[in-house]
Amino acid sequence: MNICKSVLAGIVVAGAIGFAPALSPAQDMQPYDSRKSIEDDSSLAPNVPGVTDDQDNRFNMSQDDLRQLEQTLADVGYNPGAIDGVVDDQTLVAISEFQSDHALVATGIIDAETGELLGIVISQSS
Repeated sequence: MNICKSVLAGIVVAGAIGFAPALSPAQDMQPYDSRKSIEDDSSLAPNVPGVTDDQDNRFNMSQDDLRQLEQTLADVGYNPGAIDGVVDDQTLVAISEFQSDHALVATGIIDAETGELLGIVISQSS
């Protein structure tokens, strides 16, 4: 019985040693260097809006709608930055300030209530 256990243990160890090279890391893998920046990661998520294009799609608004939003914010006294249809930090701050001034939760995102107060109609982005 002891001999059987010893032989079985030897087979298990020999098998594990035989598989060990297959479990080692691939030879062609590059070590991770956190100092390198990723210039273009769009290939990691192809055809995903907001990742592969320059448009900020958190708002699910067309660029024309975003221009209208920025113009409306400027018309009512907020500074959304350039009226270019691109959501930037200034646009987010202007939205948040508008929401806060109108007793809404200041999310910086245009929801139905914020859009209604601004008097803008939002069409779907295409």
